[in-house]
Amino acid sequence: EFRQSGFLCDIEIVVQEQCFQCHKVVLASSIPYFRSMFSSEMIETRQKTVEIRDISSKAFDLLLQ
Repeated sequence: EFRQSGFLCDIEIVVQEQCFQCHKVVLASSIPYFRSMFSSEMIETRQKTVEIRDISSKAFDLLLQ
């Protein structure tokens, strides 16, 4: 519910031109890919918007459920 309303979201994930407002801590705690991304020296750690190209927007939306 917080994510869907954008409440306290701190990262925007763009997948196939669709934007998803998300919480870094939720992504990092549930998906190892994001845990690595947000806890390393990757440039995405400091960005407010990250584009993901290896997944469809529909699949990413299902992943967030």
